[in-house]
Amino acid sequence: IGGGAGSTFIAWAGSNVLRYDAIDNQPLALFEGSQSNLCPYSEDLNQAAWVKTGASISGTTGAAPDGEADLCTVAFTASASDSIMQTISTGTADASTYLSTVFVRRTTGTGNVRFQLVNRAGVTSQSADIAIDTTWKRIEWSSSWGTGATAPQIGLINGTAAAAQSVEVWGFDVKITTALNAPTSYIRTTATSATRSLDALTFGSAPARMATGKWSFACRPLYATSDVVSA
Repeated sequence: IGGGAGSTFIAWAGSNVLRYDAIDNQPLALFEGSQSNLCPYSEDLNQAAWVKTGASISGTTGAAPDGEADLCTVAFTASASDSIMQTISTGTADASTYLSTVFVRRTTGTGNVRFQLVNRAGVTSQSADIAIDTTWKRIEWSSSWGTGATAPQIGLINGTAAAAQSVEVWGFDVKITTALNAPTSYIRTTATSATRSLDALTFGSAPARMATGKWSFACRPLYATSDVVSA
């Protein structure tokens, strides 16, 4: 994620390329644990896997938070029940909590959207209204997905005010919240879930003092997790 903690604009890094985040205008190397985005088609809401109820989807055009012209626009009618939902068929477990995030903004004006969940027991619930405007915002909802045999579904539903609105949506991300209390870097998916490997820093040719003398790293946790730095 570029631009500091909480930034809604991202840049992609290649495999085995050191990533940086700007914290207080200082570039710091970014290290994260292995995580998986369980939500297929995280950017392409045109896919049939995304079930539309009342709402409709138009195009994969317009500049997304990563600068690529591949966002989708969701048109909600004047109904609080309009939604886009997807079944998460793999990777979920009973009695676990998941953090769902997505980048959203309205095409004009201000309004509200909510997350919606059908849990593993088949029970439907929604988050509180989340205010959005014409600036990209990465919204989040932490929720328990319950226990049962039903394949859970997660997605977005119109706000309780039931206002007709057009919302640009990109980058749906669902991660299990074990040792995770805040959003981490977005992971892109296509037809299946995707996993990012554990970040590990290796020196191919280290200064001699790292082997023979005293040295230290300055570390700054971005989020309160149980992850530790080991040497």
